[in-house]
Amino acid sequence: METILQNLRSVDEAIQHCLTKLQILPALILVYAAIDIVASLEGDPTEGVQKSFTRWVDLYMLPNPKLECTALEIYSARCGMVHTLTADSNLSRQGKARIIMYAWGNAVANDLKESTKRLGRTSVIVHVSDLHEAFQSALLKWEDDVKKDAQRSKRVEANLPASFVNIHPDKIKTFLAGSKS
Repeated sequence: METILQNLRSVDEAIQHCLTKLQILPALILVYAAIDIVASLEGDPTEGVQKSFTRWVDLYMLPNPKLECTALEIYSARCGMVHTLTADSNLSRQGKARIIMYAWGNAVANDLKESTKRLGRTSVIVHVSDLHEAFQSALLKWEDDVKKDAQRSKRVEANLPASFVNIHPDKIKTFLAGSKS
């Protein structure tokens, strides 16, 4: 389990780097991908991505007073951002989820909220930092919950054999030098 946690911490560092550089779209893609990854670790492969994603978001990221959206709206935003780099998804086009609009940096989410209200839009406003912080907190809680529950820990471990592992090139050379026939 430590390997996937190290990999997720690395993704989180990349998210933070993007936010520092105001690279908002890459940061959002990484946040949504990270949620996907964690949610899939316990998901039933037959249930589909949407169900495992929304269940994880409901359980670990919501309710959060800073996120005035639903798990389905976060999933819809993920679909739009990851697949088309837009706010639109099939769910938003079908009226099943409001579009998420983002504030970032020193922008005030309530200012954007008031602007969209005056324009007659039904969008939900999320500050990118709030989304990122909600994910970070959720990840810590999830890790703690999984470590406390042997059955869940086994389920996560069963989904990990294909995880990437960072191995320093010197270790590979040492291995190759020691395994010569």
